[in-house]
Amino acid sequence: MKRIFGIMFLTGLLIPSLVMSQPARGRARRQEMMRQGAIQPNKDTRDMIEDLRIVRLTKELNLTDQQLAKFLPKMREMEAARREFHQKQVGLIKDMDDLLGRGASEKDLQTKLSEFEKQENDFQSKERESRKALTNQLSVEQQARYVVFQEKFEREMRELIRGIRQGGLQPGMGSPPSPGP
Repeated sequence: MKRIFGIMFLTGLLIPSLVMSQPARGRARRQEMMRQGAIQPNKDTRDMIEDLRIVRLTKELNLTDQQLAKFLPKMREMEAARREFHQKQVGLIKDMDDLLGRGASEKDLQTKLSEFEKQENDFQSKERESRKALTNQLSVEQQARYVVFQEKFEREMRELIRGIRQGGLQPGMGSPPSPGP
């Protein structure tokens, strides 16, 4: 619970500071994105991180309004598919754990393993297609920036979460929030 609060608190600090650090054009773009429903205020932590990703990605790639209108729906579809895949994988892993706990036969275990691998292969294929459709809307420079941005953003989020889990925030971010009374 303390970790969840810490992530929510930190994300709540990150988004406003990001918006305040943007030039007026960036703030105007974020407000326009909110009006269009691309970004929603008052959402859970995962959605707030996704909003942060979109704002930073829009700025980093210097997306035009036309590109943004085509890019965001495809990106959201990709993220939704990724979340669905991970949920299914967690379910299959739980099923395998249950089978192992019951001493299931190799045949039953192999069936689950095959299902797991098929799902993984299908997802990877669909993700490649989605990524290609997404990046085909971008210039070569924007495509390169997209690849670099994705890696950096994921690394920053992992480091941020690792810092919170270890009981503190990243250097310069202040101390973690204390739990309520």
